[in-house]
Amino acid sequence: MLGRRIALGSVLVGALLAAGTLFGEQQPAASKAKGRLPLYWNKLGLSEEQRKKVSAIQAEYKDKIDALKKDISRLEDEEKKELGKILTDPQREELKKIIANKALSGPSPDDKPKEQKPGDK
Repeated sequence: MLGRRIALGSVLVGALLAAGTLFGEQQPAASKAKGRLPLYWNKLGLSEEQRKKVSAIQAEYKDKIDALKKDISRLEDEEKKELGKILTDPQREELKKIIANKALSGPSPDDKPKEQKPGDK
C-alpha cells in the first residue's frame, strides 16, 4: 500500500515536472507567427508592402525569441534542481506526498507562494 502511494507520488511528480517543461516551450502566440499581423493591426489598413515588412521583422525576431525561451526553460530546470538540493530526504518525500494529494484534489488558494518583502525572515 505504502509502496503504491510512493510510486504514484513519484509518477505524479514526474508528470508535473514534465508539464512545467512543456509550458516553457509553448508555441509563440498567433500574433507573433510569421505572416500574421499583431493584434488589431488588421484594422489599420496596411499596404501590402507594410505587411511584408511586418512579416520580415517577425521572422527576424522569432529565432531570437525562441532561443531566449529555450534559455529560460533550461534555467528554470536548473533552478528546480538547485532548489531540490536544499531539501532533506524526508522533506522530499513529504513534498511528493503533498504534490500527489494536490494533483488528486486540485490546488487551493493557500497554495500560492507568499511574496517576501525585504527584511522578512
